[in-house]
Formats: sequence, structure tokens, C-alpha cells
Amino acid sequence: MEILEYYNKSSFINEVSHLICEISEKCISDDGIFRLVLAGGETPISIYKQLKSIETDWSKWVFYFSDERCDSGNSEHLNFTMAANALLSHIPIQANQVYKIDTFLGAIEAANRYNEILKNVVSFDLVLLGLGEDGHTASLFPGNYLGEDVSAANSIAVFNSPKQPPERVSLSLRRINSSDRIVFLVSGDSKKQIIENLKKGDDLPASKVKGRIFTKMFFLTENQ
Repeated sequence: MEILEYYNKSSFINEVSHLICEISEKCISDDGIFRLVLAGGETPISIYKQLKSIETDWSKWVFYFSDERCDSGNSEHLNFTMAANALLSHIPIQANQVYKIDTFLGAIEAANRYNEILKNVVSFDLVLLGLGEDGHTASLFPGNYLGEDVSAANSIAVFNSPKQPPERVSLSLRRINSSDRIVFLVSGDSKKQIIENLKKGDDLPASKVKGRIFTKMFFLTENQ
């Protein structure tokens, strides 16, 4: 994993946005489609807001999600709601270009439905991920089932998340690692220690992530 450290928020946003645009142009040119997996959390919001103003053929973009909370009583906390507010509701796309995880169905049924969707997707072009202070990514937490074996489903139900809410749906590690490119978006001094642990090779969910073409981590060391 390549770790790129930034001290300026504008540079962080610009570099990540530029990389996403560059990858999207290549994928659209080569294959006529760009399959992007969106991350949740706070850090990606500024990236998504910047992306909405780029010049691109939005009809070629297809959006997926790395994970989602089972919190149907409070939809404002969903990753989909955040992405919709920051990006998806501001760009000219159709409903069939966005594949959200319907966690109002419950973790098991939502994971099953997402598996049905993803079985027709050979590979994601780019997966955006976050990083927790415990080394988790998406909703793959230390000590939990990660879905890393070759027979693992594309998405898995999570029932014991140490962060609220406890029930979630996440892409499995196997599915994440079948993607072409992976970019971690990380910010805040509270993440410095876990990044040091990753550099040392500690056995953590995030340290097991590896894209087929590249894996990069963009780290903004201070929130500006």
C-alpha cells in the first residue's frame, strides 16, 4: 500500500479528485463505463462535493457502496444519504446508475439482495474506503468475519459492529480485493497511530486490502 501524506486540505481534495477523474476518463475510454464504489464517513464529503462540478460524461458512471448501516429509523445517518446530499443529487444521472444497499430490509436480506446485484459486476474500477482508529474499513472490523476466503459472498451481513448501529452490510474482503484500484481516504491526527500500525504490518482488516492494479492511502494529517 502506498501512503501519501498531506498537510493541506485543498491539496488533499484536489489530488484525490484529480485521480478519480483520471481513472474515470481511462475506464470510459477503454470500456465505456466507470464503476465507482463510494465510501461513507466524514472525510469523503469534500471530495464528493468537488466531483459534482467536473466535466465528464455522467451517463457512463455507475455507483455502488462499500457498506451501509441498518438504521432505517434515522436515514440521515446512512452513507447513501450523505453521498446523495454531497454528490448524487447534483449530477445528471438516472436511478439505475446508483446501486444502494437496502438495509431497511435487515442485514441478511439486504446482503442477499446486494449479492444478486454484484454477481453481474465482474470488477469495480475504483473502490473508495475509509479507515477506523481500530483498523477497520468498510464495516469489516477486527475480530469479525471478513469474508476473505475464495468462497465468500460479495456482501456480508454484520451483526456485532463495535460502532453503532451494530447491524450493517459490507462488501466482503474478497470482493474488495477483486477490484482494480483501491483508494483509502483518511483524515485527522487521531488516525496517525493506526497508520503507523499498518506500516508495521499489523494484522488488521485494512492491512489485508489489496487492489489488483494499485492500493493507495491519501492521509490528511490535520483537519484544516
